[in-house]
Amino acid sequence: MKRNILLLTSILFIAIAMMSHQNGPARMTGVNWTGSNGGPTGCEASGCHNGGTYINDSMPPAIYITDDNYLPVICFLPGNTYVITLKGTSTAPKWGFQISPSHTFGSGVYPAGWLTGDLPDAQDTFINNYSLVEHAHTLDVINDTMSVTTYWLAPIMPGVDTVNFHFAILNADGDGTVDGDNSNSYVQPFGHWTPETNSVKELFRNEVSAIVYPNPASDKLNIRLDDFSKGYHFIAVFDMQGKPVVWQKFNADNSRELQLNTSTWPSGTYRVVVQKGNTQKVLPVVKL
Repeated sequence: MKRNILLLTSILFIAIAMMSHQNGPARMTGVNWTGSNGGPTGCEASGCHNGGTYINDSMPPAIYITDDNYLPVICFLPGNTYVITLKGTSTAPKWGFQISPSHTFGSGVYPAGWLTGDLPDAQDTFINNYSLVEHAHTLDVINDTMSVTTYWLAPIMPGVDTVNFHFAILNADGDGTVDGDNSNSYVQPFGHWTPETNSVKELFRNEVSAIVYPNPASDKLNIRLDDFSKGYHFIAVFDMQGKPVVWQKFNADNSRELQLNTSTWPSGTYRVVVQKGNTQKVLPVVKL
């Protein structure tokens, strides 16, 4: 009887292991691969996902943060809840992720706030007191794009100035094994609003100089930077639900004007975010 139970347990374990990799990455619950706790990043150890050559360089993954009204924000208020959108590109057919926030105080690293997953794509957990959200099932890369949404409750405790969002992207070939996959890890800081400032906007006094036209727009929308703009800028457009409809990198060294095709956008109000480093500008646009 014990032998039969042991055999059945072994068969179930093998079946679960095979199912977890059948279409791409399995959930990584139990191990924090983001580095938020000061530990190692990526899942490329022996027996883990390794050997792949997929890249995320076309548009490196980034986290976009909006308030509960889906308006882009550049710093957080303690105790407030924010919408976290992880978006990027991948040359792989399947993908997975982990996100975990932390902050430094003195020489130590500590958890920062609470993440909640937006099922069915994301689930939340705690690993050694660090809040973490990861894929709840295999995620498809659609048109070379990865995108997932979760939520973050900002920490209230004193001493938290800048929160670092650590996140790991797992690129998977979906062949049923861990071989041929690879991961990349990233860190993105997010500053906090202080009472000494009169408004959130004062934390970033230097705005990106940009205009949009025509506004309202019908089939095309032009984004024009000033003549002194240089280097790479990030352009994002959000609809009123906070969903990114455009997300791309723009090199002002080559041209200071970018034209977007808006013919397929539903009518309504959108927000164009032009960002370079710690400066940004949010421009409302109406699509006819």
